[in-house]
Amino acid sequence: MGLADIATLSPIEAERIVKQNRGRDICLGGLLRLGAGAAAVLARHDKGLSFPALTDISAEAAEAISLHRGSLRFGCVALLSEVVADALSRHQGPELVFGAGIDLGDSMQMSAEAANRLSAYRGLRLTLNALRSLSDDVALALSQYKGSLDLNRVKTLSDEAARALAHHKGRQLSLDGLDTLSDSAASALAAYDGWLSLRGVRNISSASAEPLRANPDVEIPGGHETQYCPNEARVLVSASKFLLHSFFDILSLPLILYGFWVQLLDPTAVAVILLPRNAWLPLYALVWMIVTAALLFWAYTCTLSLCERFEAAFYVSRRVRSREP
Repeated sequence: MGLADIATLSPIEAERIVKQNRGRDICLGGLLRLGAGAAAVLARHDKGLSFPALTDISAEAAEAISLHRGSLRFGCVALLSEVVADALSRHQGPELVFGAGIDLGDSMQMSAEAANRLSAYRGLRLTLNALRSLSDDVALALSQYKGSLDLNRVKTLSDEAARALAHHKGRQLSLDGLDTLSDSAASALAAYDGWLSLRGVRNISSASAEPLRANPDVEIPGGHETQYCPNEARVLVSASKFLLHSFFDILSLPLILYGFWVQLLDPTAVAVILLPRNAWLPLYALVWMIVTAALLFWAYTCTLSLCERFEAAFYVSRRVRSREP
C-alpha cells in the first residue's frame, strides 16, 4: 500500500514511514485523520510533511506536529480553530501551508482571533491558499505576521482589508488571486513597504495601476518582472556571508584548541613552571577543563547556527527557482 492510500495512521505505521523516507519529503495524500500519537512520530521526520486530504486536525495532533522542523503543508482544513492555530503557530519549521496539493472547492474558515494567534508563527513563510475570502478583521490580524505571506486564492479585497495588508510587517506579500482592485485598494497597496505580487489583477483603472507598475518591487501585469524579491535576495546574501565566515571559524577551531593545550592550558606545564610544588595543580586542571568546555560549546553553537542558516538559504533559493510564472 502506497502513502497515497493510507487513510488512517497508527504510531507504529508512522514510525515505519519515517524510517523508510529519511531525507525525503513525505506526502500522505489519502490521510483523513491524524492522531496525536502518529503526529508525534511524524514530527521527528527531518524533511517536509504534506497532508493534502486532511480537512480536520485536533488540538492534540496540532500540538504534537508543531515540533516538526521541516515544511508543514495541509490541504483545506475546513475550520481552523483558535486552539489549533495557537498550537501550529509554534511550528518550528520554515514554512506553514494551508491549501497545498489539491483543487480547493471550499474555503477555510478562520476567526480574527485564530488569525491573530497564527500570525505569531516565526517561520519564513505562511501560505494561506485555503482562504478564498478575507474579512477586514482577519486581514488586520494577518498583517502582524513578520514573514512572507501568501494569500493567492483570495478573490476579492475590500478597501479596509487592503489598507490593513499594506501595513504587513513582513517584507513579502502575494495576492495573485485578485482579479479586480478598486482605486482605494490599489492606492493603499502601492504604499506597501516590501515585495508585492499582484499577477492576477486585470481590472484596474489606468491611474491606479500606474504607481504599481512603476514600482520595481511590485509584480503586476504590464509592470516589472523580477526573478528575486528583495527579501529573498537579502536572505541569500546574508546566509552566504555567514557560511563563508563560519567555514573559516570552524577550520581555525582545531588550531585554537591545540594552541591553548600546548602553550597555555596544559595543567602539568603550568604547574611545573609556576608552582614547583604542584600545590595548585587541581585548580589549574579545573580551569583548563572549564575553558576547553567553553571552546567546545562555542564550536557547537557555531556549527548549529551554520546548519540553520544553510537550511534557510537552501529553502529560499529553492522557492525562488520554483516560483510559478
